[in-house]
Amino acid sequence: MDQDRVHEEQVAELERRFQAYQAKYQRISNNNSLVTFDGGFFDLRESIAQWSYEHPKAYRFSFFSFTFLSTGLLVFLLWIFSSTSLGYAIGFGGVKDRVTNAYYAALWAVKVGDKANLEPMTPETSLGYIEKVIGDLMVVSYFENGTQYRRLIKAANVVVEDIPGFVAWGESYKLKPLRFDFYLRIGQAAGRDVWATVLWKGREPINVQLVERHIGYPEVSPPTAVVNQLYSRYYWDKAKSGE
Repeated sequence: MDQDRVHEEQVAELERRFQAYQAKYQRISNNNSLVTFDGGFFDLRESIAQWSYEHPKAYRFSFFSFTFLSTGLLVFLLWIFSSTSLGYAIGFGGVKDRVTNAYYAALWAVKVGDKANLEPMTPETSLGYIEKVIGDLMVVSYFENGTQYRRLIKAANVVVEDIPGFVAWGESYKLKPLRFDFYLRIGQAAGRDVWATVLWKGREPINVQLVERHIGYPEVSPPTAVVNQLYSRYYWDKAKSGE
């Protein structure tokens, strides 16, 4: 009986040791899995470092491309966000407006081209309204000394590309009170003189809307280059004031 008891105790001791070794093995296995992950991460870093050393030009190109794309994406998302009500509430909208106005101020300024030194031009100024839109031209009525006159005009310093868009834009101002600055006769259509004209609605030269809405683009080195300076100053004042 004593031998049987001793044998049972030995078997129980072996089982305890086996379970202890099994638990220890399980812990080591778990730790090895973490080490493998960390080692894989560091192996990746080492591989990138080795590749950058062996291919420095490709590495620099990849790095700058990634940085450029990431920055561009961030700026794009901020630009979209700045147009929201929350963006305006926290100030991003105002920054966007200033940047946009500064861009248009520069755009109109550079389109002066080789006509930057032209003498100042004084326009003929009258009050009136648009009667009709014909292609990229407009028939306007204006008043001088109580007498009504008509002229055929072109939006000064803008090359119209989207004729339907221009017609819709002109029709939106049809019969509404406007101020006309007639600068220069630039040609004829149907036997009538065509005048390069700046149209004003209040304090805004509405010609610039044609470029903002992508209906047309700024004319390069126009004969009425002074108008470009007017447009540029209009946007620059808005950029400074934050309007």
